[in-house]
Amino acid sequence: MMKILRFTILSALVFSLSSCIDWDYFGLSPKAEITAFEVEGQSGTSQIDSLNREILVPVNESVNLDSLKTTNITISSLASVEPMVGEVQNFSDTVIYVVTAEDGSKVNWKVKAFRQTSEIQIENSNFDSWYETEVTWLFNKYTYNTPTPQSDVLTSRIWDTANRGAVASFVDGGNTTPQDRDGGKYAQLESIKVPIYNIAAASLFTGYFTDDLPPDAANPRNNTKFGITFGSRPVSFSVEYRYKPGTEYYENQNPATGDDQCDIYVILQKRVDGQRYRLGTAWHRSGDAVTDWTALNLDIHYGELPAGSPAFMGLNQNAGEEEVGFADPNDIPTHILIVFSSSALGDTFTGAIGSTLDIDNFKLNY
Repeated sequence: MMKILRFTILSALVFSLSSCIDWDYFGLSPKAEITAFEVEGQSGTSQIDSLNREILVPVNESVNLDSLKTTNITISSLASVEPMVGEVQNFSDTVIYVVTAEDGSKVNWKVKAFRQTSEIQIENSNFDSWYETEVTWLFNKYTYNTPTPQSDVLTSRIWDTANRGAVASFVDGGNTTPQDRDGGKYAQLESIKVPIYNIAAASLFTGYFTDDLPPDAANPRNNTKFGITFGSRPVSFSVEYRYKPGTEYYENQNPATGDDQCDIYVILQKRVDGQRYRLGTAWHRSGDAVTDWTALNLDIHYGELPAGSPAFMGLNQNAGEEEVGFADPNDIPTHILIVFSSSALGDTFTGAIGSTLDIDNFKLNY
């Protein structure tokens, strides 16, 4: 159901030439980073300042700061952290987390929680913030402090693409790229021709593409974590878009006769004790050509889907992404998945070469 770029076997060959270890010297690692931090009742993505070792965690207005349990702390390889994930802390004041690197050195991180208003927007939803590395476009993942990529500071994971996988298939810059519009940018997603599998759909989504390379060519979904923390109840979403379906159609990577479709959707989930429940759904799948910028407005349906809803809108059963049922329609979500794809069935190597989806100015409405 979720769309993600398929990789060719060539990707594994390319990246197998480089080490999976993220330091380039021998000995014990001094790295003591925190790259993700989440608590119960979180309303948005934590802002991580790696330079000053500070983390700001937004939580719902109704949350009791005196007793919050951490649900995820991601740290450097071979490091450890205290307090550990799952422990309850008093976040009405700053909490110190100590990360111990493999070499025994310790780094103190200051973590602060703050209540956020209920009408939350997703950062960079106008799609203006991009930067280009030596190999590809990356989207809203780093604060770019200097011209040296090694000096980039990881602040949060909000939007991401599979461009690094596309580059592994020898696609310069990837197939999700920024284009100019009215003094800003928009995102252009294009399904492209690649070796072996013939077609690779472009995607843009909330979540992140794995930092571990080489990617899993046999199961590309293993490379992608869909969704970010979110704790509000929008009634609808809007986005400006254009779509041009391609004509060179493939089905399960074989030449075929058919019509391509784009996907634009929002899913709200409640994740509890390692299980995912569907709370809200808003989905646009269409093969109609839209040549001029057009405003799409779609209501979010809470709870079980109405009778007669398309099968593709149903509960996700992909391995590692399984939704076990529908949440109470009055619940507060814990995560939001926003997905755009140039070919709706691209994850099965199905779609048309040249299908192009342009998106701009995404907004949640309350």
